[in-house]
Amino acid sequence: MATELPANFQRVLDSLTDEELAARGITREQQRKRMERRVLRDHEKSPSVGDEVPSLALEILTPDGMLRGEYLDISALRGKPVGILFGSYSCPFFRNAIPPFIDVANAHGDRIQFLCIYLDEAHASNGIQLTVNRTEGIDHKQPRSEDERATIAADCIERFKFPFPVLLDTMDDNAKEYFIASPVRLYMLNEEGRIAYKGGLGPHYLDVEEFAIAVSAALSE
Repeated sequence: MATELPANFQRVLDSLTDEELAARGITREQQRKRMERRVLRDHEKSPSVGDEVPSLALEILTPDGMLRGEYLDISALRGKPVGILFGSYSCPFFRNAIPPFIDVANAHGDRIQFLCIYLDEAHASNGIQLTVNRTEGIDHKQPRSEDERATIAADCIERFKFPFPVLLDTMDDNAKEYFIASPVRLYMLNEEGRIAYKGGLGPHYLDVEEFAIAVSAALSE
């Protein structure tokens, strides 16, 4: 029996043309199964609001996207809330989310710590590439090392000029797997290192406006 997909996932599935599915080398039913697995995995595996984040030390990239051997354990960030955007340069939803996320950070960065955690590529050129990526000249193979991942992240950092730290997920994808963050997602931790806001499963339930409301609510408590 098929699992009922959330409305936005069903809408996207219905909107895919036969040509788009053929380009991905997948049938509509196979695509539905992929979506079903993602939804079920999120339900079963992702942390809940109130959960304490485990120790997770990630390397900090320099402003020009270089590795420098310095790490930040996000579970150790205490004293004020932490807003986190997860994603990778090859995800157009992530690229679209960056400017409004930066706006929220610029408005509240004195009272909330903001971070970006850079993940593996959502649409590598040796995977399911997107026309919009080709149009924008974003054409990278899936990285096989931290250096390769950091090199792509550097392009993203150069383009968007992040005013807050960008952390590189491990090559074992520890952050992505714990937060079920692929291909893009938003979270906020409270002053005690517990999850205060859990954004919807990306990309179809990514909502920066909802995140901004959660930030404002946290600051008014």
